[in-house]
Amino acid sequence: MIGDVAGHSVTAAATMGRLRNALRAYAVDGHGPAGVMRRLNDLLVRLEPGAMATCCYLELDLAGGTATGVLAGHPAPVLRCGGSVDQLPLRAGPPLGVRRARFSETVFPLPAHSDLILYTDGLVEDRQTTIDQGTAELYAAVRTAPAGDPHALIDHILSAGVGSAPRRDDVAILALTIDP
Repeated sequence: MIGDVAGHSVTAAATMGRLRNALRAYAVDGHGPAGVMRRLNDLLVRLEPGAMATCCYLELDLAGGTATGVLAGHPAPVLRCGGSVDQLPLRAGPPLGVRRARFSETVFPLPAHSDLILYTDGLVEDRQTTIDQGTAELYAAVRTAPAGDPHALIDHILSAGVGSAPRRDDVAILALTIDP
């Protein structure tokens, strides 16, 4: 999972911590991704009216070669497989904090020897860089990054000039390599 709470305050950081812990609890309790996201949204609406957050949550089935994902107002992860770099085909849902929001799960293949990259919007957009420009820069960086090493992949993305410099927003990147 990866997410982003609106704001740059201690309150926003505390909200992110509460959401992260609640998501883990709902997932351990056996709820699927859409159920986890619905419960997380209901919690945020009840406990912190007016707060907003985005989230991408994936459950991986490495033995079966698939994943199930849900988006709550968050950029879709990027999958690199062979020479191809594409956004995962997850259905976009509203951000967390929206009353009566609905979230849909998407199941997608997770091929061996592929790389999966989750990131926050601070990587690809701000007032100087449009999301389309930043996403194109991200895809170009992922295409030329070393394969098979998530740490090297992240280092390459960060050194490739994706997005604006200096950054005005927080950036988080999570990468994994599917290694059979």
